[in-house]
Amino acid sequence: MKYTYKRNNNYYFRFRLTLSMKQFFNQNDFFSKSLKTSNLANANKYAKILLHKINYIKQSIKMKIDSVEILKMIEDLANTTFEETEKDLYNIDKVEDTTFALKLEDTIKSYKNAYSEQNYTLVQEEAKNILKSLNLAHSESSFNEICKLLLQSHIENLKTISSKIDNGDYYKVKPVVVPPSVVLTPPIPKEKVVEEKNISVEEAYNKFEAYFEEQEKWSKDTKDGNIKYFSFFCKIVGKNKNVKTLKMIDFINYHNKLALEKHNNILLSLRTKNKYITLSNKFLKYLRKYEFIEKEIYLDRIKIDGKELLLTKKETYSIEELEKWYKYALNEAIKEEKWIILLALFNGLSISEIVRMEKKNVFIQDDIWCIEVELTEEKDTKNFHRIRTIPLHKALIELGFLEFVNGFESGNLFEIDNKSFSRKMTNVNRKYISTNKKRTFHRLRANFIDTLIQNSVQVEHIISLVGHSQEYKMGFDSYSNKINVSVLAIALEKINYKFE
Repeated sequence: MKYTYKRNNNYYFRFRLTLSMKQFFNQNDFFSKSLKTSNLANANKYAKILLHKINYIKQSIKMKIDSVEILKMIEDLANTTFEETEKDLYNIDKVEDTTFALKLEDTIKSYKNAYSEQNYTLVQEEAKNILKSLNLAHSESSFNEICKLLLQSHIENLKTISSKIDNGDYYKVKPVVVPPSVVLTPPIPKEKVVEEKNISVEEAYNKFEAYFEEQEKWSKDTKDGNIKYFSFFCKIVGKNKNVKTLKMIDFINYHNKLALEKHNNILLSLRTKNKYITLSNKFLKYLRKYEFIEKEIYLDRIKIDGKELLLTKKETYSIEELEKWYKYALNEAIKEEKWIILLALFNGLSISEIVRMEKKNVFIQDDIWCIEVELTEEKDTKNFHRIRTIPLHKALIELGFLEFVNGFESGNLFEIDNKSFSRKMTNVNRKYISTNKKRTFHRLRANFIDTLIQNSVQVEHIISLVGHSQEYKMGFDSYSNKINVSVLAIALEKINYKFE
């Protein structure tokens, strides 16, 4: 991860602050914090937690949230601790916010996967130490059996810890021991505070809907989509539930039920499920902003693993239709549209990634011309896994893309925005390319991925080229380093459509 670095066998987190953030960080250029680990996998997990908090602070500044609240968030960021064991959880308020608790679900999942795949790497050393301490000889089968029992034991223990966190069993205030000579005076009764009226989930949603319908000028389709989402949300959580009593466990339950939800006996598509998750996070962000809930809750998008990626067949263009796109770009499109089409075709970039590209995002690295997809305050990506540096396809260089880039002194390369370009390409698509409504411009990205797969490119190389997005989420959080651009350049050579 680009936000971590190692010094004296310890990993640190470092984030360059935006101009608007500096005023709240004593005009510092960077926020830095020790991650207190020498393990890269743990460092990356801790860095994700810090980055998520920073992005929340950044969005709060953009939304002009009260300065006092922002300073509280920064204090929380600075005081983030990284607990390693269960014993560290005792006498901690808000245990569910600790690093141990936040990564607990992933830890349980990793042990379950290891158990089902009979992969004993996680417990091999532990098993060896047990056998060594008992001075026991063992066969391979008996060693594997011990490993299996250890994995099973860890899974059950971690489940118990998870249950204890949900029940609030760790935060136990130590009793005050009063010496016999000390007489405690009874506390002065405080004036009774009139509690605010309880607000149901349904009432809170109505406020949310009224706010965004006015702010974003919702169309009928948008409103209907939100109502459909909220109906399902209420079916799981309950519309009459007091919104102030909502807990993370309610949303985990909702998340799990959503993953299995069916319509006409067919599982909802991944796109629909993740649209519901996006709407949930928008609702949760609203609830936190207006203090309907006490702390931030965020739901991860539903993921598919590498095998599912290879088996999932998205609607793609035929080679003849790809050639039509290519010829339209060269012969019909205006200059900036030409390069957007070709960047999608040969580099697999999405429209949103292309239209925000600046001249500084095209540069030489390791003697290879590269493109950078970056994250700034103005260029907020769907998630930070999409941030990447990838080689520029040789076909683009041969067609004159670098001359196009050099025509700008600095700043943005494209004036058109995402929506305007998408709208225009829909018309072009139907007129010149395909009448199949499922073959949208974005499906060029599916063609790019499919071509790499069909040419036996390693899946981790594909992920690095297209962005480690939630849509193609895989188990590569433990990369030792990002894949070198020279390796990716070799993979990119497989994109050879052989147009006439």
